[in-house]
Amino acid sequence: MSDPQPGDLEAVRWLRDLFEANRQSDLRYFERVIAESNASVRSALDAAEKAVGKAEVAQQLHNAMANEFRGQLSDQAATFMPRAEFDSQHTALLRVVADLKDQLTERIDTRTATNEKAIVALQEAAAASAGKSLGVSSAMATLLLILAGIGSVVGIAGFIFGLIELTSR
Repeated sequence: MSDPQPGDLEAVRWLRDLFEANRQSDLRYFERVIAESNASVRSALDAAEKAVGKAEVAQQLHNAMANEFRGQLSDQAATFMPRAEFDSQHTALLRVVADLKDQLTERIDTRTATNEKAIVALQEAAAASAGKSLGVSSAMATLLLILAGIGSVVGIAGFIFGLIELTSR
């Protein structure tokens, strides 16, 4: 390498100034790019924070509703009768129904027998009184015939006496 010449010094200064201008331009460009990307990142972070906040509120509402629903199911389940208790009460009710059925069947059988005896007695009484009522009916008919005959005789006698009286005047 040789020593720089006076004209070379000018060229070196010119190149140095050019490099410095390019470096300054590149620095401004990169600072602008970094600032824009910082703004984009801040905007994205703000949006993400808002989304996380909304998601947390929604999750809290969902959890509250799920807990309320679970509570309602627990309350409802507490009102249900356990199967063992149902089975024992159902068996007891079946026994009561069977006992009532037996009692009613016994009463019906007893009353049926009593009613059958009463029917036989009524049939016998009706048969015995049928002859009596037939005799009473014929006696009434005879009495009516006698009264009708007497009425006819009285009517004829009245007619005859009326004719006699008319002729004697």
